[in-house]
Amino acid sequence: MATDLSRYFARLPKFQQTLHNLKEINDHSTNLWRNDREQRLLLGCMFMTACDVSAITKPWPVQKLTAEMVANEFFEQGDLEKERLNVTPA
Repeated sequence: MATDLSRYFARLPKFQQTLHNLKEINDHSTNLWRNDREQRLLLGCMFMTACDVSAITKPWPVQKLTAEMVANEFFEQGDLEKERLNVTPA
């Protein structure tokens, strides 16, 4: 999961190296991110972590609404799995 901080810290050196390499070759284009699936995934994971840890900066009503929406989605997913897969949510 991209929001898992242990995975973030494991990915960070590779991300930093990628940025360093781009700086060294003076390539500020987005071609690397477009053409390399692994690099796009890495960038997406870094953005997900940034969004996750920055959530605390949002006003309380926004945080509360977001948390409620996520909880509702989890419950709906559990209900759907129970109905269609005959699985008891863990």
